Amino acid sequence: MTIKTVKTVVERFIRQNACEVLALKGAWGVGKTYAWQQLIQDLRSEIQPTTYSYVSLFGIASLADLRVAILANARPAETLGQPITADALNRNWFRYGTSSLSTWLNRLSQVEGRSALKGVSIAFDAIAPSLVRNMLICFDDLERLNASRIPHDQLLGFISNLKETAGCKIAIIFNDALLPQQSSDYDTYREKVVDIELKFDPTADEAIEWGLSADLPFRDKVKSSVIALEIKNVRVLRKISRIIALLSSRLSNLHEAVAGMVVNSVVLLGWAYFDKSGDAPGVGFLRSWNHVAATSREKRDKEPKPPVQEVRWAALLKNYRGFTLWDDIDTAIQKVIEHGYVEESGFDSEATKQDALARSGDLQSRFAAAWGLFHNSFDNNEDEVVNAMDVSFRNVAAFLSPGNLNGMVVLLRELGRGALADALIEYYVKTRQGEEGVFDLDDSTWGSNVTDQTIRDTFAAQIAHTSKNVTLRKAVETISGNAWSPEHQAALVAATDDDLYHLFKDELSVSYNTAIAACLRFNQPPVQHVAERTIAALRRIASESRINAARVRRYGISIRLPVGSADAQPDTPGSGE
Repeated sequence: MTIKTVKTVVERFIRQNACEVLALKGAWGVGKTYAWQQLIQDLRSEIQPTTYSYVSLFGIASLADLRVAILANARPAETLGQPITADALNRNWFRYGTSSLSTWLNRLSQVEGRSALKGVSIAFDAIAPSLVRNMLICFDDLERLNASRIPHDQLLGFISNLKETAGCKIAIIFNDALLPQQSSDYDTYREKVVDIELKFDPTADEAIEWGLSADLPFRDKVKSSVIALEIKNVRVLRKISRIIALLSSRLSNLHEAVAGMVVNSVVLLGWAYFDKSGDAPGVGFLRSWNHVAATSREKRDKEPKPPVQEVRWAALLKNYRGFTLWDDIDTAIQKVIEHGYVEESGFDSEATKQDALARSGDLQSRFAAAWGLFHNSFDNNEDEVVNAMDVSFRNVAAFLSPGNLNGMVVLLRELGRGALADALIEYYVKTRQGEEGVFDLDDSTWGSNVTDQTIRDTFAAQIAHTSKNVTLRKAVETISGNAWSPEHQAALVAATDDDLYHLFKDELSVSYNTAIAACLRFNQPPVQHVAERTIAALRRIASESRINAARVRRYGISIRLPVGSADAQPDTPGSGE
């Protein structure tokens, strides 16, 4: 049931002058109590009856204690939201109960001695039932009631009596999923006691509107992350908001990309830490998460399937732009979430590092300025240009494309600075070592623009060095998962049609359809020979039997068997199905 519907029904219940019992149930943290309190506050001048009492059932040991708690928390509804002061009590005293309540409490305050106090307490217990009258009472946390002290049937009987004989209107708020099924009599007696029953189940948009204040810093970014993770727990959203507000002054000074990344992590890690329902992935799961590794595991059919819950978490994280793997700044954010303060968490240091990386664009501007010395002048300033390029390149090498490297190397060789050009190529390779794809010029859109042969040879040697332990089987299985490195592609590019034939005839950890489709994908220059060799291998397999020919045709490959062969069929393209 949406918040809009709940609000309409509860408002009518609060305003109308009728003795009824309303049950408001829903999951943990969805905002049941918050919604009720907001409506009570907004409608305080219209509440009927005009005296209101809110009582949590957690820790209540007896019905006598419950009556005392009702009286202790009773107050004129129109004073809700105002501080309870001595003057306010004096002005509104008789509206809290009856004149006899005032008399008895005055007497109680004048008693000296424990024995006399005990007698007065007993007398107070005796008259308390007559004082709990004509009130709107909210009983919260029914699921946390100690049923061994107050069985649910006794509580519901007590509530029924308040409604029928004491002129009271009662609201009960609880998490129905946590009611002890063996000991709860709620389901048995609710038809006799409860007049209105509402299931509080807000939509994701409603949870966001209730859980994220309108003035929350970075609210749009937080909202986007919350929607991506499908978080509907209002209580969790409010706790996440508190962490965002705590970090807001620091985030405002960071590069926009870094601030957005931190917000994404706060939402995810906060959800994992604060949510107790089991919907959120555990912090331990997040620490071990790796987007690329997870994708690869999904393609290995022989591996044991993870629990259904972990599969759901993995699906969420795969589509969550803000988190690919746990790093040092996530560790710092987790400390902030756990402790509630930033000091000694390491956040400032890690955020500064991330900020420097994001602002590397400024360094690239300096590299462009060095080129400006060359393009925008006819001065005899060769040494100045070369020195500016050398210094700025070394500062920004981690962020430059191979095309940028090529342009500078070509100029340096033209100026007779070949030794420096070779040294900078070596520096670039060491700086970018371990990065996937940067050295694979064949798979790069702009790879053909790299014309310096030393760069091409150095990059090829780097790929060969890292790919020497990658087998063809491993390469194809990894590429089938749509996440691979240059060494995997290099192993596939080097494969002959005979290698591919034996691969397809052997057992794979991925389906044959997936593996063959991955190989056929390499059908454009300069790696089109991979698809050609794959087709050759498949045609060889097709020639072995009629059924294999039928199988191969499904990949859109035409098969021409020898004329007169028992298996000869028209040479038509397969359907690709």
